Amino acid sequence: MNSYEIVGRIGGLSGKEGELTVATYDSFPTDSYKEGPLFVMIDELAVPLFIGSLRRRGRAAATVAFDDIDSPARAAELVGLEILIPRRDREEAQAGTFIGFAATINGKLHGEVIDFIDNSMNPLLEIAVEGKTVYVPAVEEFIVALDSRRRTIALEVPEGLVELYV
Repeated sequence: MNSYEIVGRIGGLSGKEGELTVATYDSFPTDSYKEGPLFVMIDELAVPLFIGSLRRRGRAAATVAFDDIDSPARAAELVGLEILIPRRDREEAQAGTFIGFAATINGKLHGEVIDFIDNSMNPLLEIAVEGKTVYVPAVEEFIVALDSRRRTIALEVPEGLVELYV
C-alpha cells in the first residue's frame, strides 16, 4: 500500500445502474483519471477501476460509474473502500518531470519540453517547436493528456498564446 496514495473513499450506492457516491479528497485527480485507472484494495491486491463517467457533486464528492460495475450488487461490494492512485503518478504530475517529454500543442504543433521554469507566480514549460522556443504556463487546465510511459504530453492553450512565439 506504500506505493499508493489515498485520494477518496466510496461512500454508497447511487441510482440503479451501479453508480457510486465517492468522497473525494483534495488529492483526487481532476481529469487525469482519463489516462488510466484508479485502484481499490481487495484482499491485499490493487484492483484497477476505469471510470466510465464522473459527475462532481460539489468540491468533495462525486457520482461515479466504473466501466465493469454494471449492477447495484456489484457496486455494493466496493462501498467503504478507499480509492487509490499510484504514488509515482502523482509525483510525475509535477511539471519539472515533463522535461524530455514529446509535446503536442493544440493538436497541431509538435515539440519537446526542454525546461521547466519554476516561477511561483507563473510556472512555465519551455518547449522547443520548429526551432523556436515556446513558453506555456504549467497549469493543470492546459494539460489534456499525459502518458508518462510514452513520455508524451498534450496541451490545449488559449488561441494566440503560441502564435506569440512561432
